[in-house]
Amino acid sequence: MAKTMKTTLTEGAVSIDSLLKKMTEYRRLISVEDFKKAEQTQKLVWSMNDIDILPSHFMIAMADHGEQWGAFESNELVGLALAYPLSDGKGFLAHMGGVVPSKRNSGVGLKLFKQMGLSLEERGTKYLTLTYDPLDAGNANLYHNGLKAVGHKVIFNYYGELRSGHHGELPSHRLLCRIDLGKTTQDKLISADTKKIKMISTLEELKKLPIGEAIEISNKYFNDIASLIQEGYVVDSFDKTTEGKYLIFNRQ
Repeated sequence: MAKTMKTTLTEGAVSIDSLLKKMTEYRRLISVEDFKKAEQTQKLVWSMNDIDILPSHFMIAMADHGEQWGAFESNELVGLALAYPLSDGKGFLAHMGGVVPSKRNSGVGLKLFKQMGLSLEERGTKYLTLTYDPLDAGNANLYHNGLKAVGHKVIFNYYGELRSGHHGELPSHRLLCRIDLGKTTQDKLISADTKKIKMISTLEELKKLPIGEAIEISNKYFNDIASLIQEGYVVDSFDKTTEGKYLIFNRQ
């Protein structure tokens, strides 16, 4: 009987140890090892070439000035969020945020950005800006619904030519967004004059098309977004229905 009990306790200990290894830790990137891992994680997230990744020596130099956060599992960096101060002294730019493919749609990205947001609030930051590609439905949901970002400007060909497997040869058009910090909830823009634009394709679908056709679809999509913004609308939410995926616009 005693032998059986001992085996059971040992099995329990192994199970708890395994569980702890799978838990996600959210913390600042602080060591040279952390920043070296951040280089490799960028490659996994965006299939980037070495020339296009943010180098570890830059992140090390910005350690005391930026907000550089990582999500770790079993000491492996599975997600990162990097933000740097703007010249007005009030805001930060979220330069980069991503999660490795195996951990996407698991809540890691949302928790990572919220942890970074709390740290920004503690240092008196008023707002966070970011850009993203609204052809990516997962990011549209994360930023607008999860983090309450408001998209207010389209920037065409923001990065110039990108050389990553994630984006292929598509233009680097981006939607510029703002997240106001220091609020328990973001004020929801409610208007009787709501509009929506359907995502007629996704990044993965576009990359399978002839490049000329893919660029034409991308350009039309971003021009439609820019036109509504010029009319006084902003992107404030994302909706997924049986009929498709939509960016939702309200009057500012």
